[in-house]
Amino acid sequence: MRYKLIDILACPECKGFPLALDSKKEERLPDNNEFVKKRHNKKSFECSVFCGLKNKSIKTMKSQHIGAEICRDCLYINIISGNLSCTRCKAEYSIVGGIPRMIPKRFFKTNI
Repeated sequence: MRYKLIDILACPECKGFPLALDSKKEERLPDNNEFVKKRHNKKSFECSVFCGLKNKSIKTMKSQHIGAEICRDCLYINIISGNLSCTRCKAEYSIVGGIPRMIPKRFFKTNI
């Protein structure tokens, strides 16, 4: 999972945004990675509302004069494991093998 996903993910339970990220394990891609090279000079990689890497809104970052060149670092980082949590309803979702597991609780049925 890339940090950029924090800019678009919302809680499936309550639609809360942004989700809080607690990254447990990350891997840094090599500088010669083809994925990164193709997107490094494009504006499409930039977050529009919230930066997961800096854990700040884009509006706040602009007011603090934090430029897009700092955000380019997130292209090189892949989150392998961790947790996402909703700041509104407190629902928690795990990241396993780089994939956020965001299945709402209503899909789990318990027969007690």
